[in-house]
Amino acid sequence: MYETPAQFWDRKVGPFYTTGGVARLLHTSVEDVITHTKSRDLLAVPLADGHLVYPSFQFEETPLPELSAVLDTLDPARLDSWTIAAWLVSKHDIFNGSSPAELMRSGHVAVVLQESALIAEAMRY
Repeated sequence: MYETPAQFWDRKVGPFYTTGGVARLLHTSVEDVITHTKSRDLLAVPLADGHLVYPSFQFEETPLPELSAVLDTLDPARLDSWTIAAWLVSKHDIFNGSSPAELMRSGHVAVVLQESALIAEAMRY
């Protein structure tokens, strides 16, 4: 059966929250969600119509720790937010079969930061 691009991304990275859904989840305002998105404390991905949605994996207990540091480290690579979200939830051999998000949640942010710095450096060329 054919899988549309939207179905693929929903399966790979989703499900997703809207900005209002994140505000309700975090018991805060939409304005605060937007501020946290701009400061990279939250990862948003754009839809074709320009609206932002938020992958739910970053809210599994509390917001994903040190997400802004990882996003800042990846910034020189100029990767789009969909690619970054997919990388964060994908299992990698370099992480012994864990995903970066799993490692970050279990307190191993330094390993993820180190690998994200290598990715950013490699993408510069």
